[in-house]
Amino acid sequence: MIGMELELAAQAPHEVVFLDGSLTTPLIYFNQALNKSRDTSHLRTTAHFLERTISALEAYLTILASTRSDRCWLAIPKYTTRREIGQEMGWPDMYDDRGLLSFLLEPGEYTSPRSLQQPSEPWHLNLAPLEPATKEAAGRIKEKVISSLNEIQVAYYRPYPWLPALRIEMSRAVAENKQRLAKLLHGVRHQCGAPAVMEPYPLYMADRMVKHLPKAIPTFRQVTSQHIAETYQGNIGEIFLGLHGYRTESGV
Repeated sequence: MIGMELELAAQAPHEVVFLDGSLTTPLIYFNQALNKSRDTSHLRTTAHFLERTISALEAYLTILASTRSDRCWLAIPKYTTRREIGQEMGWPDMYDDRGLLSFLLEPGEYTSPRSLQQPSEPWHLNLAPLEPATKEAAGRIKEKVISSLNEIQVAYYRPYPWLPALRIEMSRAVAENKQRLAKLLHGVRHQCGAPAVMEPYPLYMADRMVKHLPKAIPTFRQVTSQHIAETYQGNIGEIFLGLHGYRTESGV
């Protein structure tokens, strides 16, 4: 799923493209999926994932490098344990960067970009489950991805009085170019104009759509039950028992 999201973001025609979560999250998920792929090799979804690994990594590299001057990709995680500002300023460990900067930054102010706090161990991506031909190509992309992860820049920006400080993760190519950085900040400000929404509007809409998906499950279950019942040769009651939801569904 996250690979498809990266491919969609890499192909987006917009000047400023928002990603929910951290720029480091996809590598963690890719590594987890590859590690589990050997135990689930019998699943079609596993084969599909392994086939698309190259295209997903290429899209990820496009976003991390951000070499195109007409595109800016940025990630806005809601929560993080990283404390780039706190470590630099010598704040106590229990102080959260975003919480403090929400009160320290005046509306319209932002911190200068600085390097992302790196993990205690080097970034890693296990490519062993891939086929030899695919593994060689993926290995070249992996090295570029890890190199780009080591150059991610972070800034905090508070566009309006009613908003907390937003953590923005971006490519070094964007952070070190004043024109591209200005375009990025303008895009964030433009998408935060509604006081009732406490995050950029594209991320808000994405969250709303995802959180509404569970409401469609009963409808999908009903359609599936009817479709199977048309051709099932046994006791039709077994179909409805097998597809019955065990959780109590809300009547609201």
